[in-house]
Amino acid sequence: MVKRMSTLLAMLLIGVLAVAAEDVNCGDLSEADCQILIDNSARMHDLSAFHFEAEMSLEVQGVASQDILKLGMTGSGDLAMDAAAAEGIDDMAEQAEAIIGSLAGQMRFVLSMIEDGKTETIELDMLMRDSIFLFSGSMMDELMGAPMEDMDWFGLDLTGAIDAVLEQTDISEEAFQDSPEQAEYMGTITRLDDSVVNDVPVAVFESLADLDALMAGGAESIDEFMAPLGMAGAMISSGEITHRHYVGLDDGYTYRQEMSGAFRVNGLNIEGASGDLAATMSLVIDLSAFNEPVEVELPEDVPAFPLAMMLAMGNR
Repeated sequence: MVKRMSTLLAMLLIGVLAVAAEDVNCGDLSEADCQILIDNSARMHDLSAFHFEAEMSLEVQGVASQDILKLGMTGSGDLAMDAAAAEGIDDMAEQAEAIIGSLAGQMRFVLSMIEDGKTETIELDMLMRDSIFLFSGSMMDELMGAPMEDMDWFGLDLTGAIDAVLEQTDISEEAFQDSPEQAEYMGTITRLDDSVVNDVPVAVFESLADLDALMAGGAESIDEFMAPLGMAGAMISSGEITHRHYVGLDDGYTYRQEMSGAFRVNGLNIEGASGDLAATMSLVIDLSAFNEPVEVELPEDVPAFPLAMMLAMGNR
């Protein structure tokens, strides 16, 4: 169970850092340094495609076992999206639907897991286009915890899925929105010495976030979000995350993002296993090939199951 949680967490972190253009946090930066981040946010918001290379390490201990699970991951892929897909749409579910529908990409991940002294390597592939997501059979084996016999690909049609999830879990839109009170917990930001990433000169910004203070500042909305996942009451008890952001001095694009830190989560109760969890992680993502075309061909003989219908059937 912890292994599947770790796999999902690793892929989620890579996805969030690769495609999300975060809100601009200038803190006490100079006006000139702040302008670099403002321009970067605008450039990344309008980004239509990119290539990524990622490497991550994660160690998890607790919940169902005191054994330490070590997870290493490398990943690469090409992603394209319509930056304007959600413009003019007010409804959160419709916004998400529009963004998902605009995604096209192909990704490959290689995971190396060490658990109970045993090493296991898994290769995972994903394809996406027109709201259809295809997952390699080995990936579904891992996420489902059971073998998917004679299945090279497993397809999901995400049309209407976001609305179905929100209806079933009763999560409010406010749970996904940052409050003014939370902003003060986002930590400090400083500009470090300029550097070079893959032969590109970059400005380097470092942010430090106290996760304990951040979680406490948004405890109510976080608990609302976690409750439908069976993790109500779970709370980060301590932790700090360091984030370094490398911005091209000539074109304003993000060329690298790094995260590292450690944290503890108390009060987890997942699939009948309860207890605390401790984790340390590091993540590096390099971006390149900005706005270059991405061509994705989906296998024609793979059925795509409607996720919204599957969720509705599972809720009966």
